[in-house]
Amino acid sequence: MAKITTKDKLLSAALDLFSKKGYDGTSVDEIAESIGIKGPNLYKYFKGKEALLQEIGVRAEEGYRKNMGMHSDLRGQIQSAADLKEFSLRQLQYTMNDPTIQKMRKLYLMEQFRSKEFAMVATKHQYDNMIAMFTPIFASLIQQGIMIEGNAEKLAFEYIAPITLLIEISDRDQREQGEILQRIEEHIDFFISHCFNQKEK
Repeated sequence: MAKITTKDKLLSAALDLFSKKGYDGTSVDEIAESIGIKGPNLYKYFKGKEALLQEIGVRAEEGYRKNMGMHSDLRGQIQSAADLKEFSLRQLQYTMNDPTIQKMRKLYLMEQFRSKEFAMVATKHQYDNMIAMFTPIFASLIQQGIMIEGNAEKLAFEYIAPITLLIEISDRDQREQGEILQRIEEHIDFFISHCFNQKEK
């Protein structure tokens, strides 16, 4: 098992504090002291708080894109309603249970009204990435006659919007996660029943 370095500890501590207190509400000294070192020692590893945040963002983004399937052309992998549901539920298990992704969402939620950069990243994750992922999938399924005729981008929005909202509710109260997952699965089933041709359901 790889040893956890001081740099890794600082990144983990910073994300934990940022997600609870916000970026501006967290000091360099707090981050350093939370892992048992003095504030000035943090600068041996990072130029400052902003550099910490940038590194956290890069690592989280890479893990997110990999685990959400964004490095792949998903059109060949999703060829039926069952494929769509299986893929979506697998994504949900990751995005709702990965501690790093949960904390990043909370950080963006807090900071989006104070920072244009945070707002842009929040929109990218909540809307842009999901539309970019599902639009070509739905376009391919429509072309093959698996889904009903329609505007693939609008269908992608109709699919992801309720899911995004329900994930935000789950983030606010983890005790509701089981019920939220059930509601999301019901939404997926409802979408499939209305948007897939009968023989493909």
